[in-house]
Amino acid sequence: MRRRISSYLWNPMVALYIGFCRGSRKSSRKATSQLLSPLQGGSYTPADVLIVAEANSPLQYPTQGVEVRPLKTIIIPGLGLKEEKGSNHRVYLTATLGVFDVAATVDEVSVEGDGEKHMILSSSHLPALNRQLQFVTYTNTVFHPKTADTVHFATDGHQSFFTIKVGHGTIPTLYNTGYQKEYNISALVTIATKTFLRYDKLKELIDSIRKYYPTVTIVIADDNEHPQPVTGPHIDHYIMPFGKGWFAGRNLAVSQVTTKYVLWVDDDFFFTTNTKLEQMVDILEKTTLDLVRH
Repeated sequence: MRRRISSYLWNPMVALYIGFCRGSRKSSRKATSQLLSPLQGGSYTPADVLIVAEANSPLQYPTQGVEVRPLKTIIIPGLGLKEEKGSNHRVYLTATLGVFDVAATVDEVSVEGDGEKHMILSSSHLPALNRQLQFVTYTNTVFHPKTADTVHFATDGHQSFFTIKVGHGTIPTLYNTGYQKEYNISALVTIATKTFLRYDKLKELIDSIRKYYPTVTIVIADDNEHPQPVTGPHIDHYIMPFGKGWFAGRNLAVSQVTTKYVLWVDDDFFFTTNTKLEQMVDILEKTTLDLVRH
């Protein structure tokens, strides 16, 4: 688990912290490997396996095993229409917590409702329609760390429902902390910040990070009244309701971290040649400390 940030860190200084269970660092690699082995293949259960319902009705759809991370996009697997009669074939998709789109378009297929919660696909050519259904995407638009969206999939005469799980994958809390001469900072550290009314300072922060760490992921929580786009490689920008505050922003940003470490910075901080994440990671790897600051 990740430990909560203490109050003395509520300033522009940088705090780097890790969530791992305290314990003896003298445990053998063999023992650690035994503890980690159940997690190597992921924490899957039978409920996570993809199952597609073959068309008893004309509709084919996944009955379980479809999952998306909050605010992310997936292609919905297994959609299909098996009816043979009729000169025009039409299907409807409706969601509550997300929107639909298509990753590619197919000739002879009409698509209505791109980027909306309700989509209609129709064609006089059934194979073309089924080909188009293979490219239907779902994007979660309502942030929640663990929930599910019920999708309504129907024709004019038939209807069905299936769920898309919304949530983060399980992150193991045990790590092999064996000695390393070099650290892959991009794989180990995520930089998180909260911004409000200081896009100029935020840009300076991002530019300074990219000067020294061009591929590290930056997570930004933004509760400005009039949000401005913040884009770029390895940047996750999350828009919050206006004025939700620092605590809510911190919680949102940290909830999106999937790396072993998270580096929290205020949006008016900037990196210099003296900002050495490698040194901070090295301290945490070699000691029993949970947090260091620069």
